[in-house]
Amino acid sequence: MRVAGIEREENDLQNATYVLIPGAWHGGWVWKDVATLFRQQCIAVTMPTLTGLGERSRSAQASISLSTHIEDIAAHVFMEGLSDVVLVGWSYGSFVAEGVAARLALQVRSIVYIDAIVPSSQRSVMDYASAESRAAVEELARQQLLLPPMSFETFGVSDQAIIDHVAPRLTGHPPLTFLEPLPSLDGTQHISRGYVHCTQTRIGAVSSSYANDARGKMDTITLDTGHHCMLSQPQQTFDSILRLSGLV
Repeated sequence: MRVAGIEREENDLQNATYVLIPGAWHGGWVWKDVATLFRQQCIAVTMPTLTGLGERSRSAQASISLSTHIEDIAAHVFMEGLSDVVLVGWSYGSFVAEGVAARLALQVRSIVYIDAIVPSSQRSVMDYASAESRAAVEELARQQLLLPPMSFETFGVSDQAIIDHVAPRLTGHPPLTFLEPLPSLDGTQHISRGYVHCTQTRIGAVSSSYANDARGKMDTITLDTGHHCMLSQPQQTFDSILRLSGLV
């Protein structure tokens, strides 16, 4: 996608790389349709999979932490030599994105949240959940067991074709990633942020965060779909990411 007559924005778009970060239980595979749209427009994009998930599930273990996943993306940025990065964090991926921004603040252009909790400094995923949910995740961590996926009903997904595609690809998720707090985000205030809200999601913490931390506080776009907008509405998701990244 190019904006005619705006040379600065064209150059910015050509120089940037979009790093698409998956959510819990998913791998980089979930971004395939959206990544294809980026590549068709000759926009640099990567979709790394986090340790223990997706095609890396053979390395899954309960001891994997949020720090592990932050290091995954930080190392990916370094190894690929990226310097003008847009981090796109879907669901749990928002915590990974913010952790990477804290590590690599000068290399991150912007962050786009996709139907996610908007994280705060030194808070964990479970700080936004109920006491009952926290206790269940803590017990799994104590037993060194992986967290099973949420139901598709909770995801707000009813399209059977999407369910059939996603279900066999889901993996268990390390519970410590939900319990470890983020580091301080004090050095990231200069990074712009935008938010894509999916109206049909049934994840309470995500919906509450959108209402309390995103709407009216940053640029937002609403899509009338479930949590897996990159599969149900790839074109709209792609367009929203570009718009919210501030490069078009």
